Amino acid sequence: MQTARIGVYSKTDFCMAYGVTMPTFEKWISDIAKEIGWIKGQRQKFPPKVVIKVFEHLGEPI
Repeated sequence: MQTARIGVYSKTDFCMAYGVTMPTFEKWISDIAKEIGWIKGQRQKFPPKVVIKVFEHLGEPI
């Protein structure tokens, strides 16, 4: 089983990892968006600690 790389992720990195569009990904993380500091419409980078939270919420991307 291959595990996803943990590191700094951009919003685009998350979308590419899960194979979805930005609007779809934003719906998926709506429950944790505030907790992880997601700001719609802005470029952002997320540290490994936040990446792990997203993976825990959605499951690791394949």
